[in-house]
Amino acid sequence: MSNLLDKKAAEVMTKDPVSVPPVTNMIEVKEIFRKNNFHHLPIINEENVCVGVISKTDYYHLLDKFSKFSDPNSDFRSDKFLSSLLAREVMTPHPAHVESSEPLEEVVNLFLANRYHSVVVTEHGRCVGIITPYDILMLLKSS
Repeated sequence: MSNLLDKKAAEVMTKDPVSVPPVTNMIEVKEIFRKNNFHHLPIINEENVCVGVISKTDYYHLLDKFSKFSDPNSDFRSDKFLSSLLAREVMTPHPAHVESSEPLEEVVNLFLANRYHSVVVTEHGRCVGIITPYDILMLLKSS
C-alpha cells in the first residue's frame, strides 16, 4: 500500500479535466453534467487557475424541489432559475489543490482530514488535473 501512496498526483489524476470559466451560464453546466460521467467541474480563470469547483451535488441542490413530485412545470422552472446563474455564483471557491509532484499520500490526507470529494492538481498554479476518491479506488483495483 505504501508504494501506491508514493505515486505522484500526476500519475493518478484525471488529466485536462473538462472545465469552464466563471462566467459560464448554469444551463451550460447542466448540459456538461448531463453529457459526461463525472461529478466535479473545475472553474478556471483566464490564467488557467482553478478558482472554484461545482460538484454535481451542488448542481442538484439548485434544481426545483417539485421535480421530486413529477410536477410537469419543474423542468421549466429549474431551467429558468439555472439560466439566471453563473458558475461563479454557484461554485465552491478556493478548492483544495496539490502540485502534480506531490505524493498521493498528501491527497489521501486531504480527503481524510477534510472530507473533500475532489482535489485539483496544479503545476505552477495552473490546473492540470483533478483527483477524486474514485480515481484512488481505480488505482487500488488495478494494482
